[in-house]
Amino acid sequence: MKLAPKLALALLVAGVVPTLLMGWLASSANSAELERTAREQQARGAEDLAASVRADVDRTVEALQLSAGFLPADELTPDELHEALALPLHQVRGVTTLVALDNQGAALSTPVHGAAEGLDAAALQRFADAIPWRQALAAGAAVGPPYARRGVPHVAVAVRLSDQKLVAAEVALIDAAARLEALRARGLEAALVDAAGTPLVELTPQAAGALPALLSQCPPGCTPWAASHAGAQPVLAAVARVTDLDWAVVLTQPLDRVLAPAARVRRYTAYWTLAGVLLALGLSVVLVRDILSPVKKLSASAARLSEGRFDVDLDTSGRDELGDLAKAFSQMVGEVKRRDGEIRQWNDELSSRVEARTNELRAVQDQVARARRLAALSSLGAGIAHELNNPLTAVLGLSSLMRREATDAEDAECLDEVMAQARRMMGIVARLISISDSERGDAHRVPLGDLVQSTLERLAPTLERRGISTAAEGLEAGHAVSGDPMQLQAVVDALVENAVNAMPDGGELRVSLSALGAEVVSLAVSDTGKGIPREVQERIFDPFFTTKPTGADVGLGLTVSHRIVENHHGSIAVKSEVGRGSTFTVVLPAPAAQAHLH
Repeated sequence: MKLAPKLALALLVAGVVPTLLMGWLASSANSAELERTAREQQARGAEDLAASVRADVDRTVEALQLSAGFLPADELTPDELHEALALPLHQVRGVTTLVALDNQGAALSTPVHGAAEGLDAAALQRFADAIPWRQALAAGAAVGPPYARRGVPHVAVAVRLSDQKLVAAEVALIDAAARLEALRARGLEAALVDAAGTPLVELTPQAAGALPALLSQCPPGCTPWAASHAGAQPVLAAVARVTDLDWAVVLTQPLDRVLAPAARVRRYTAYWTLAGVLLALGLSVVLVRDILSPVKKLSASAARLSEGRFDVDLDTSGRDELGDLAKAFSQMVGEVKRRDGEIRQWNDELSSRVEARTNELRAVQDQVARARRLAALSSLGAGIAHELNNPLTAVLGLSSLMRREATDAEDAECLDEVMAQARRMMGIVARLISISDSERGDAHRVPLGDLVQSTLERLAPTLERRGISTAAEGLEAGHAVSGDPMQLQAVVDALVENAVNAMPDGGELRVSLSALGAEVVSLAVSDTGKGIPREVQERIFDPFFTTKPTGADVGLGLTVSHRIVENHHGSIAVKSEVGRGSTFTVVLPAPAAQAHLH
């Protein structure tokens, strides 16, 4: 995974997970505490309401007994008793109807109504059915089952007046109804139910549907109970039984209303989580721009640096750690570039030195090999020369005698040719002997300019005949070397003649003489001839090697010159290009006195 997703994920985890965790913990804790508190309050409310209903009923019974106690029931006629019942009707709170009964539960007179319209037949029959006259005869007072009329809970109460008479009253539980209405105003569904579970007040369908299950779990005599009912919508409910009566008080309210604060916490948590996600994403974008962009540039610069490119483009104006890193990287690139330049320069210098040393070593090896070949050839030449010299002398002497006695022209011409070839062979033998005998003689101070001038004067006719122009430099400067004049003259003759032979159709002969410092003198002989191919340049100093046509030369001039120069502790080299000519350079040591003077 790349750094950008990791950074965004880290910010999301750091910013969102704590919010989610705290929100979930707070919501769970609030939900549990709210439900616990609501259950306790609802259970206490149900108990208080059940106690207040029982107290209302008890006060009504006591008030009715007190009022009825002042009536001489046995002394009054039914009509008088009917009129006397008006007294408790107005004294006892909640009484709506009064009627006198005999010991068989039959009415002794028409009922007395507190309302002007009275009761209809159905309501009157329901009141009659609810009068507990038997219980009242036995206990002195009794309370019948509750029932609803006009949305208000009612109850039938019977009080014994004498052994043979009772008074029955329909009592409206006005105070209980007011309390139930007050609880509804607080958001609770409050109901008073009879023994059959029938609500005595109007309930919502949800609360009415929850009653059977609630009452089945809390039969008469059970302790206050509260639970959540899993219906269409969960509710929190509490049931409390009215003491000594088969009534029950039921309080219900939707569970989502109880847990509304916790739901708000969850919503707030969701809002803040969304805000945290947006904030984390925004911060990740900013951090990616401020951190990853410089890092990417740094990575690209490092890649270019690894390829040997130093075109680093970094922003070093930042004052933070990334700016410091960019500055340090730029400084490192500069240092690497400097050292790379030094290494390249050192490599080039080393390559040049190695190449120069290699060339020097190759030249030395060539010289050693050439010296060995010349040494072997000199030994061989010396032996051959001594073996051929005597026969050639005899051939030349006899040919001379025969030439003197020859009278025929054709014979004389043949003898002249034999003598010429014999002399040529003797010249070759002499050169072979010179190779073996070309040791340096006595050292003299030899002006090279005089030797060059002598050679040019001797070859002047040949130069003029072939159309070769000459250019001489430094001949009058008096540059001198230390060595054998005769051998050095042979070297100059061989080099100039070799240049002349390279220009059969004319050209330019250039001879230059110069001092290289105070200890050596350089002689350069250049021509504009056809040049020497590179592949044969290393063999030109070998004996009997020549680039001239067959029969023109035996190829010993450069070999002898090379041997003489080496014996004089000098060096000879050639530079040639095909079609542009050749330059032979001879470097010889200056005389000791001259070197000392310089």
